[in-house]
Amino acid sequence: MSYGNRFATDSEYLPELRRLIVDGRVRLDFDAKHLRGMDSPVAVEAETGRWAYAMVIVVALAFWWQGWQGGLAAGVVMAALYLTLGRRRMADNLRKRIMDKALIDIGIWRKLWRHGGVSLQHQSEGAAPCRAPGDSWIRFTDDALKETS
Repeated sequence: MSYGNRFATDSEYLPELRRLIVDGRVRLDFDAKHLRGMDSPVAVEAETGRWAYAMVIVVALAFWWQGWQGGLAAGVVMAALYLTLGRRRMADNLRKRIMDKALIDIGIWRKLWRHGGVSLQHQSEGAAPCRAPGDSWIRFTDDALKETS
């Protein structure tokens, strides 16, 4: 099945899309909250679990060592760490999995695009974003390749 002018299949477009992103000509945006769900092809549920276990352990140790005031203080500190550093770290890990797995394996990329929460944006002014799952990433990639030719 022909999708555009350059390649015959979507698996031939995927490395080109990755190259455009790496070269900075296309920006990849994603909704980290949407992609952290258990049905996301790039989510790792254990990642959230690690943060939860760490919070419980630190709060329990602080409660044991300093009583309820220490436990409460540790809970506040751990919640603040999760909301600032933890979420940012998980978003960075999602971006890495998208780049290192989804943009390498066409099967994972197809699942991710159908799942949604991902968008592509030309770096040129006035270009409309391409949003999953409704827009065609193949057409978007083909247009981006035409612009760079």
